[in-house]
Amino acid sequence: MSNSTGGLFRGFVSGDVQDCLSYVVSAILAYLIFSFFWKYQRVRETLKHLPPAPKYGFVEYLTQLLGSQGPQFALREARKIGYIYRCPGMPSVMRDLAWICVGEPNLGRMILEDPTSEKPWEVYQFFDKATSGDNFFTSNGKRANHVRKSTAAAFSGQNMKKIAITVEEVVDRWIEERLEPFYVKTGKSVDFDEEMMIVTTDVIARAAFDYQLPPKERTDFTLKMRTVMNVFFHQNLNLGKRFFGFMYADIREARRLALELKETFGKKLLQACRDNPNPGPGNIAHLMLKDDDYDNDDQRARDVLLYFFAGFETTAHTIAWAMLELAKSPKEQLHLRKSLEDFNKVGGNGQTVDMAVCPEVKLVAREVLRLHPAGALGSTRLISKDFFVQNPDNKNETWILPKGSSCNILSYIILRNHHVFGDNVDEFVPSRWESPTEEMLKAYLPFSAGKRNCQGMALAYLELHSIISRIVSNYRLEVDNEGASAYMVTLRPEGSTIFVRNL
Repeated sequence: MSNSTGGLFRGFVSGDVQDCLSYVVSAILAYLIFSFFWKYQRVRETLKHLPPAPKYGFVEYLTQLLGSQGPQFALREARKIGYIYRCPGMPSVMRDLAWICVGEPNLGRMILEDPTSEKPWEVYQFFDKATSGDNFFTSNGKRANHVRKSTAAAFSGQNMKKIAITVEEVVDRWIEERLEPFYVKTGKSVDFDEEMMIVTTDVIARAAFDYQLPPKERTDFTLKMRTVMNVFFHQNLNLGKRFFGFMYADIREARRLALELKETFGKKLLQACRDNPNPGPGNIAHLMLKDDDYDNDDQRARDVLLYFFAGFETTAHTIAWAMLELAKSPKEQLHLRKSLEDFNKVGGNGQTVDMAVCPEVKLVAREVLRLHPAGALGSTRLISKDFFVQNPDNKNETWILPKGSSCNILSYIILRNHHVFGDNVDEFVPSRWESPTEEMLKAYLPFSAGKRNCQGMALAYLELHSIISRIVSNYRLEVDNEGASAYMVTLRPEGSTIFVRNL
C-alpha cells in the first residue's frame, strides 16, 4: 500500500469519516433539492396544458367520489368546471402523471377504443382482493384475452336464444312463488332491488353454469360478496388500512370471506361442471375447464366469482331502476303497456320472450341505462400516447393529456351531458331514443366500449327486456317510497319500494 493511500485510510479510521459523511449527505440533499425543483418545474409546465381541477384537496375529492353519492358529486363538478377536468392534486412532485376525469363522449369513446390503452391495476385492485387473487377483469394482455376468447360462446346469439327460455322459466316461478302471494295479494310494497337479486342469481346460475342455486346458498353468497366488495372498495380511503390491513378486523374478515368464496363457491361450480356428464355448450365453467391457458383451478375459481358477481348484481339494480322510473311516470308506464298490447295483437303471442322484442321496451331500457348506469363511475384506462383535446369553452386552447396518465371515463357524466342530451337530460324520456343523434349514440356507454367492454351485455339486455315487458303487461306500478340513489361499486335504488297492483 502506498504512503498516500495508507495515509488516506488512516485518515478515515482516525476521525475523517465524519467529514466524508457530511460531504455524502450534502450531495444527497443537493440531489433531492434539485430533483424536487426539477419535478416542480415539470409539473408547472404540465399543468399549463391540462384541464382545470375542482377546488378540493386530493383526499377530500377521492372521499367524495367514492362515497355513496359519488356519481352525483362528479356530475355537479363537471357541470361547474367542464365535462373534462383533472383530479385535484395530480400531477404533483410525488407523482408527475395526471388523472383525468372524462365526461365528454367523443374523447371517452376514443380512449376506450384505443387498443393500446390498459386497465391500471391500482384502480381495479380491490377486485383482485375480493376474489383472493388476480382475475381476468383486472388483468391486461394474455390473462384477460384468453378468458374472453374461451368464454365467448356463452354470450353468443345462439346461446342467448336458449337462455331466453331459462329467463322466462325463472320469472314465471318468481311471480308464482313470491310476487303474487307476498305482494300483489297482500298489498305489501316490493323492494325490487332485493327481489331481482333472487331472479338474476337464479338466471346466472342456471344459464351460465347449469347449476340450481339453493336459497340458503344464494343468500350466503350475496351477503358475503357484498361485504367483501364494500370493505375492499373503501380500503384505500384509510391509509392505515391500505398499508397495514392485517391490523384491522374488517380487513382480516373480508380476506377470510374472499378466500372462502373462492374455495367453497367458485371451485364448487367447477366441480359441479366436472360431475355433469353433459354440460351445456354455453356453460362458462365448462368453457373455462377446456381453456388450457389457465394455470390452475385457483385462477378459474376467481374468474367464476367475477362472472357471477357481474352477472347478477348489475342487472338486478338496473331492473329495479326501471320499475322505479315507470312507477314515477304513470304516463310512460301507460304508453308502454299500450304499446305491448298493440305489439301482441300484431305479431306476438303473449309470451315474455316475444314481448321482450317490442321496440318501446327497448327504448325504456335504453333510457333507464342512460340515467342509471350500474357502473356509474365508468372505466379507467392508462393511456399509452398523448391525447390532444380542444378546450370546448376556448377553441384557441388545446389541452394535452400526457402519455401514462389515468383517464377515468365517467359514464354517469357522459350519459347526463346536457350538450348531448339537451335541457331535459335528467328526466326520464324514453322517446328521445326514437331518433337518436350521432352524438347520443357515441355517448351511450353504459357497458363501456372497446376490447374491454362488458362481455355480458346481451344477457343483461335479455333479462331487462323480458322482465320489464312481463311486469308492465300484467301489473300497474305505484311508488311507495322512492328511496335514494346509492353507489358502492354499482349504482342501486336503496330503500325504494313499489306497490304492484293487478290491472
